[in-house]
Amino acid sequence: MTGGLASGEVAGAMRAITIASVLGLCAGCGGAAAPPPSPQDVAKVRAEYEAQAERNLERALAEQHQRDNLKPLSVKKIAHGPGNPPNWKPPGSPDAPYKHRYIPKVGEFVQLKPEDHVQFHGSFCMIGSSCGCQREMKYHFAEKPDGTLVVLVPEAQQKVHTITYDGPCSFGCGQPGSGPMVSIWEFPTTDFDRVTGIVVPFERHVVVETCTKPIPAP
Repeated sequence: MTGGLASGEVAGAMRAITIASVLGLCAGCGGAAAPPPSPQDVAKVRAEYEAQAERNLERALAEQHQRDNLKPLSVKKIAHGPGNPPNWKPPGSPDAPYKHRYIPKVGEFVQLKPEDHVQFHGSFCMIGSSCGCQREMKYHFAEKPDGTLVVLVPEAQQKVHTITYDGPCSFGCGQPGSGPMVSIWEFPTTDFDRVTGIVVPFERHVVVETCTKPIPAP
């Protein structure tokens, strides 16, 4: 048996070289430095990166399902978008929920009253900044063999590729971002101790454009 890359790995390696060349990131490729890519080139690379990120996420979720022997779970969506969580008060306030638990990188689990179904309060946005949301969060829900109900939370492990143009450019959004953005779901259980969350990391490449003379956006 001879060594080497499988056909899919070869295709992926060639695609990475092509992308690096387009963005002028192919250090050590020889020859003079490539001129800055055009907006069309950058848009094409961004689209390729996003398509690859989606494939990476699908693979990561499938591997998590297989690893924990998970079964897909149907969960009711209560709210998804601008606004504050309905009928919920912060812990410690007079009208605080009956039970509350926060898991870093996952979100909050809330039970308003003892007889209520357990809610999950998560982020509306997976990737974004003060200028707005670039990619909405897509939660996945499942059940473990022992009956534990889980929310699968995608976490992008970002690798940033920076393009620097010579000359002025604007940066920032110029206007404050929107108000609170919430994503609230209701688990089909009143057993607060039966729910938890799992962070599912996946690789995502992004292109950041900057310049030698940045100017704040008005």
